[in-house]
Amino acid sequence: AEVEGLKRLPEYDQDRFSVWEEPNGQYLITVRGSELSAMDVISDAGIALGGTMQSLGEGGVQEIFTKFDEEGRTYDVSGHSLGTQYIQNGTHENVDSIYLFSPASSPLMESDYLEEQASNPDYTYFISPSDQVSEALWHKMDTEYVNSNVYVGDYAWSPIAAHSLSQYY
Repeated sequence: AEVEGLKRLPEYDQDRFSVWEEPNGQYLITVRGSELSAMDVISDAGIALGGTMQSLGEGGVQEIFTKFDEEGRTYDVSGHSLGTQYIQNGTHENVDSIYLFSPASSPLMESDYLEEQASNPDYTYFISPSDQVSEALWHKMDTEYVNSNVYVGDYAWSPIAAHSLSQYY
């Protein structure tokens, strides 16, 4: 119900995301990454093949962005892996901060798309140079951007450790 001053608002929760009230009165929308489900496996395969993903429809991530935007609420957004695609390819007007952990990318994605995502000043990335899921995006980031918008995780030999959220806490 509460974590480090954040109060969970279960009335907004869906399978893909949770909403929290921050101590300052703003909201934080957290978007999960992949689970072992058919839809997530299909989405992950689509990304690996160069596609970009959106979370539309009832219960989708876009639905909560639209709701909060229409209500004039200011919110932060955070996501991991597959969830970062839903954030990056969503429409959100009242977002204050965007935090992307182990962002999903592929070398088969359009180069222009990767370059745009890798230099977006609105994003704060948490990325490991050894994470294969984030590698295509990482290689498009220039040093100046990395120094100002990226928290770089330690190199990890294990692909699971390189992609894990645990390296950031």
